[in-house]
Amino acid sequence: MVLRFPADVERALSVAFQATLVLWLGLSVYVVANRVLYNRRARRLSEVARQIANQAHDLTAPLQRSAALDHVLARLPRRVLYQLIADVSAPTKLTDVFAAYALERWVLPRTLRDASARPRRGKWRRISALFALGYVRAAGIHDLLERALFDADAEVASAAVVILHRLGDRRAAEILIAGLRARAYQPSRIATQLDQFAIPIDALLRPLLADPLPHVRYWAVSLLAKYSDVSFATEIAALADDPDAAVRKAVRATLSAINDAAAAPVALRGLDDPVPYVRATAIRALAKVAADEPDSGVRREYAGRIAPLLADREWDVRFAAKESLVAFGPSIWREVSAQLDAPDKFARNGAAEVLQNIGLLDQLIDEVGHGSDPSADVLSVLERSFREGGAGMIDAAAARSNPALFPSIENLLTRLRFVGVRIS
Repeated sequence: MVLRFPADVERALSVAFQATLVLWLGLSVYVVANRVLYNRRARRLSEVARQIANQAHDLTAPLQRSAALDHVLARLPRRVLYQLIADVSAPTKLTDVFAAYALERWVLPRTLRDASARPRRGKWRRISALFALGYVRAAGIHDLLERALFDADAEVASAAVVILHRLGDRRAAEILIAGLRARAYQPSRIATQLDQFAIPIDALLRPLLADPLPHVRYWAVSLLAKYSDVSFATEIAALADDPDAAVRKAVRATLSAINDAAAAPVALRGLDDPVPYVRATAIRALAKVAADEPDSGVRREYAGRIAPLLADREWDVRFAAKESLVAFGPSIWREVSAQLDAPDKFARNGAAEVLQNIGLLDQLIDEVGHGSDPSADVLSVLERSFREGGAGMIDAAAARSNPALFPSIENLLTRLRFVGVRIS
């Protein structure tokens, strides 16, 4: 028995099949056509790159290109050439070549109109025109870029940030600072470009230390860390107790970077900060200050202030303490060993790890191997360390030592292994 559908159902199925077939054919043609266009564009770009590579000497003078290169560029539509100009991943010298050619081909007034375009569909044309105008530092480029930086479109604003950095003059820095203050674009991205300015901009940053906005104070303090002039250190130190934790963190990092006299006392105050990342930064800042401190007594005092933070409730603070204490070197072993009897297990483990990493056991093994008698204090510290570290710590140290010393240190290793095995 053959199952037959009503006539209207058959017609509907036939129409649906035909529509599906047309849609499939249309999509197939679209995919193939786009692939052909993509391959064609790729070949063009490859040819451009090859021409430019063959004329590398012209990259220092984009306005003096060869006729062969101009012939290649002339075959590119404006949309493609503008995309090449706006490619921030390409070398600056390469985009300069494209920008110079575009300005010659489409003349300045038309490029200015493109740079002022507002419709969304003209966004990339606007961005590329801005790059081209930035290359020649056209009159009015700063005003165009200021409007672009405050544009609602993030990609337009991002391009403005990059071009302003390329301009690299005081007016460009002022615009970027205004954008940072107003959060016109991601403050971290703007700050990155400001940090890479070739000209000094500390005079523009210094007034921001008194800004009422916390994120502005934070970036002002952070960006001033690269300047060797410490005349503004007092103003930075005044922010050590800022209500904003990020600012307090930046203050410790910057003062230690410029190696100001206020760095140590400010870092010491930060060890008691209620915010963990401020405490961690204060630890690292104090260790950095200690690295340049000639007085060993002061360095041991700093280590003694850091060592109790091996028991901090936050992992990143304990990690900062361990790293910093290791950087102090073996001279601070007494300050670290005080934590071997701490009630906190993290403190005891951290102290044992630090004592191992500063090479105290290696030093003892070498001294015993060469006939020296270890002091009772040192042996006591090592035994307490191995209550935490176990026999594996001793085996690792023995493996690092000179095999020729084994007969001399056998009794010492046996004693220490006994302590480690008995406790573990």
